[in-house]
Amino acid sequence: MERAVEIFEERQKTFADAPDPTWGTVHAISKGIIRQVDLLDDLIGHLMSHNSSREAIEQMSIFRAGLMDILTEYSVEPYSFEPGFVVDVSARKRIQIVESREDSGNETRIETTCRPGYVCNNGGKEAQTLLRKSEVSIILGR
Repeated sequence: MERAVEIFEERQKTFADAPDPTWGTVHAISKGIIRQVDLLDDLIGHLMSHNSSREAIEQMSIFRAGLMDILTEYSVEPYSFEPGFVVDVSARKRIQIVESREDSGNETRIETTCRPGYVCNNGGKEAQTLLRKSEVSIILGR
């Protein structure tokens, strides 16, 4: 029951963040497709690390590309950050820190992007809608 309430609340927030109900539907469906892309990425990575069948990896990659094409058709774009990118206020709103380490540098910067973030351009109607933050590893500066 608690999980059903969480799903409902997440979907309600998705629709509230959209410029109109049509784009809210696009956002909700896109978030589901993004979760499937993540699962495929994990599976492809696992298969590659275990030297699995090249054909299976190729087919999964083709399927992943098809899901990405669907996202592109609905103005959903992935984004990521280059290593060394300095984290500022605007970038902080678009990242989810999954790992960090300290060093002697002066600025906090991106070490790697673990998973891309996704934004929807809403067909040019309004500003972009953030569908998912980019998951990153950072290096903390002083």
